Order: sequence, then structure tokens, then C-alpha cells
Amino acid sequence: MTKETKLVDLRDNFYTYNKYRKTLSEGDNLIVSKEIAKRIKLAVAAYAYEYGDNPVMSDGEFDKLAMEVDLSIKTGNNIMDDFFKTNFDAFTGAWVRSHPDIVGLKRIYNMKIGV
Repeated sequence: MTKETKLVDLRDNFYTYNKYRKTLSEGDNLIVSKEIAKRIKLAVAAYAYEYGDNPVMSDGEFDKLAMEVDLSIKTGNNIMDDFFKTNFDAFTGAWVRSHPDIVGLKRIYNMKIGV
């Protein structure tokens, strides 16, 4: 898969995600939003540990958050849902090395540390 194809897939997936979110009730939308935020926060923390030299949370915070991830919640982002179901491991952050949007994680990480 080329970089351009991957970008198109992510855009198509984002469109599908937005359509999916519109079908949810307000309560379900809140649950999905919290799960998405949790997965992003965890992925950025894993990125910081694996690639950066400036951790964004303690090991204890990472472990606690990782145990809260609920893989049964469908977020509407099929690429990320599939990635987490097949790669996520609550006991390590090494899974981030195969994250489908590593560039996005790097961007968030750099914003978080002020680069």
C-alpha cells in the first residue's frame, strides 16, 4: 500500500466514521467519544515512550488507562478499531510501532511537548 493509498483510505474511513456518529444517541455518542479520547491519549503516551525522550505520563497512569480500553466499543473508525483489536496489548506500548497513523501521533506528541 502506498502512502497516497493509505491517506485515501483514512479519508474514506473518516467519512464513514462521521456517518456512524450521526446514527448514535447522545449517550452512546458520549461513550464513543470517551473511548476515542482514551485510545488517542494512550497511543500518544506509547509513542512518547517508544519514539520520544519525553514521557507524557507515568508508567502507572499508562497501565491504568490501558486497562480501561474497551475493545468492544465500535468507534466508527474501522481502521483504528481493527488496529486496536489486532495489535493493542495493555501490558506494553510496543503496539504503537504499527499504528496506522504514526504521523498523526507524532504531530500530537510534538504539540503536547511544545515542539
